[in-house]
Formats: sequence, structure tokens, C-alpha cells
Amino acid sequence: IDQLCHRFHFLDRTRVGILGSSAGGAVAVHALLAYPEVFHVGIALCGPYDPADYLCGWMLKYVGPDVDGRWDGQALGRRAGQLRGRLLLMHGELDDNVHPSHTMRLAAALIEARKPFDMRLVPGEGHMLQLTSPFVQQSIWNYFLTHLRGEQPPSGFVLRYGPDELSVLARVNGREALWL
Repeated sequence: IDQLCHRFHFLDRTRVGILGSSAGGAVAVHALLAYPEVFHVGIALCGPYDPADYLCGWMLKYVGPDVDGRWDGQALGRRAGQLRGRLLLMHGELDDNVHPSHTMRLAAALIEARKPFDMRLVPGEGHMLQLTSPFVQQSIWNYFLTHLRGEQPPSGFVLRYGPDELSVLARVNGREALWL
């Protein structure tokens, strides 16, 4: 981030956001917790926030065996008290990959730690809600605009990903699903 800001003077190091979906959602939350001096606003969609409650095959492949509490150390709810930035949690009600209880348990930990956050459970949506829901697409844009730029979204402005953006996102998500 420092190198990018040095190279591109129009970038503002005090307004850095992160967005992630699925495992990337967990990474976005981790980034806010571990690097609050870098990341100020985060949006996490459908994240597996507790490795012990997610698909064993995925955990074994990307994290390794649960030896000596390795997976426990990655449960983000245990570090909820470290949150300093703005966080929006979003999850599809019908997610059949990462159960919505992951988001609910992280929300409970944030509440217990008395940390403010925003959350949206999106009815009728599944794991790919960023691709399938114009509401989610607009919410992402509005959240970053409001909390990174300090501006309210223009009245009547509607953001929807176009076919080109959606095809790129679908290809990326398709590659990520190959482990199944």
C-alpha cells in the first residue's frame, strides 16, 4: 500500500478498503483485525470465519491438519475485540457452501466485544450473492462510498455489474470451486 501510494499520488493511504467473498471474506475480516493501520473499511461476504466449522477437505488443503489447535487459532470470533475499522458482514440466507451461522457467530462475538459493525442477511440468496444480487452489488458500492469517501450515494444512482464484469467474476469463482 505504501509503495502504491508513493507511486500514485492520487491514492490516499488513510482510506483503504478490502472486499472478500467466501474464504476472501474471512481474509477481509482478518485484514481489518490484524492490520487496522492499513485497512479502514472491510466488506466480508459469506466467509468461513471459524475453520473448525467448515468443510474439512478445504481446511486440510489450505490450512493443514488440525494439529495442536491450529484451526482454533484462526477462529476470527476470538479476535473480535481487535476490530477498529468499519465492517459490513453480508451472507445469503440460502448459502449451501458456508452456512450463515458463520456470520451469525462472528456477529455475536463482535457484539460481545462491543464492537460496532453492520450486517445484512440477504433473503433468497446463496453463496454467490455478489454475482446474483443487484442489492448486494449496490450495497458494496454504497458502503465504500460512504465510509471511505465520506459521501452519500447519489440519489437515484443504480449500480449493476455488466455482463463483462460478471463473466470475469464467474470465471474466478469457478476456478476457486474446483477443489470440490
